[in-house]
Amino acid sequence: MAEYKRINDRVVGKIVLKATLTNETPLLIGRGGGEAVDIEVMRLPDGKPYIPASSIAGCLRSFTAGVEGYFWGKTGRNQKTGNSEQNPLQSHIRFDDLIPNTLHTTENITMRDGVKIDHKKGIAEDKKKYDYQIVEPGIAFPFQAEITLRASTKEAVTDVVSGIKTALNNPNFRIGANTNTGFGKIRCEGFKAYHFQFPQDAEDWFSYLDTGNISISEMPIEGTSNFNQKDSFSIEATFRLKSSLMIGAYGIKGSEPDKSQLKSKERYVLPGKSIRGAIRHRAVKIWKLMGKHKDEDELLNLFGDVNEKEKVQIRSRLRVEEFLFQDKEVEPMVQNRIRIDRFTGGVIDGALFNSEPVWTTGQEKIKLTFTILKNATPDEKKLLLLLLKDLWLEDLAIGGEKNVGRGVLTGLEAKIYFEGKQVADFRRKGNGPELEFSTGGTDEIIRIVNIQPTAI
Repeated sequence: MAEYKRINDRVVGKIVLKATLTNETPLLIGRGGGEAVDIEVMRLPDGKPYIPASSIAGCLRSFTAGVEGYFWGKTGRNQKTGNSEQNPLQSHIRFDDLIPNTLHTTENITMRDGVKIDHKKGIAEDKKKYDYQIVEPGIAFPFQAEITLRASTKEAVTDVVSGIKTALNNPNFRIGANTNTGFGKIRCEGFKAYHFQFPQDAEDWFSYLDTGNISISEMPIEGTSNFNQKDSFSIEATFRLKSSLMIGAYGIKGSEPDKSQLKSKERYVLPGKSIRGAIRHRAVKIWKLMGKHKDEDELLNLFGDVNEKEKVQIRSRLRVEEFLFQDKEVEPMVQNRIRIDRFTGGVIDGALFNSEPVWTTGQEKIKLTFTILKNATPDEKKLLLLLLKDLWLEDLAIGGEKNVGRGVLTGLEAKIYFEGKQVADFRRKGNGPELEFSTGGTDEIIRIVNIQPTAI
């Protein structure tokens, strides 16, 4: 029996995977707090940001769950009870750290501010402001992995490689933190697989280990486009600013305004955190009007929650994407303001301040995307449609300084998707509230959402 096991465990080949992964949205893989910032990104000693092998391995393992799980290894211990249940199994896949080739990547690390919001009151919680670093979009990370083939596992390797390729090309695959507010989206380019078969390719393998050059032919691998989108529900809507927008970034230099619109690599950005914060506060009110005030757990299951007292976390199933403005779509303009003493009606001494929001040019098209990633219930679909209605009809503002009219959007067009398939496409007809459908209609929306016609 021991001899049989040794024969089946012998190494019969290696597969090398190569690709280039570029972050299309901000990336945050934190290493904890630093002296000047609450959450720092992972960096090498020279200051260059990188993606640890453990992060990419964990994301791929989670995303490809069910695809030949033994390739990822087993600890032999029950994660909940800590009891030993089976023999440990070494992983068959080894990943390299993803280190960018480009120099001067430290200038692509910027800082953003965050604050925890009381979603019932809609205001910031006391002493809950924080800041964090991000890696700005556009950094190319070389990806490399090595799969060890044994006599007992070689038949399943094609499915494993195909699963990894499919995952890396899936638009829902994300890396790092804050992925449900638009972070961590990647673009995979040049995915290649090379199969070294032993003993015939042994010399080529040793040459590769020595020089890093691969002399064998590329292995043909087909990734599937049938992404798992069971019961997913998504809305993509396009808006225009009614007047101005302010997602605050605070000036440091004396010549800068006290507060200005947030930028990402010199382009104005509408961050997913701000969008998510606005719709979550309104969602609490809508949920109560839907008669669901006793079912708060269902809302937490959609938006996620962190209970600091009981140290319990619920992962959100709702993803909100960031939006980057194109050049000249909006224009900045500084406004000088003062604070008024409400008792005397006069100006408070020394309370002059200014802000620099961005203003509509009439040409911008702001695209907001909301996606329930899985297991969307009829009530959750209905909630998203009602949130869309409030945004569309200028009743729900986004960002700061809403009390002076900022952040109000006007709906232009929208598309609704169920399980990845478009079921409705409509736009505003003229300047009035009437809608014009080019795909689907209210009957189709009612059927997909599975709600009563009076609900919308």
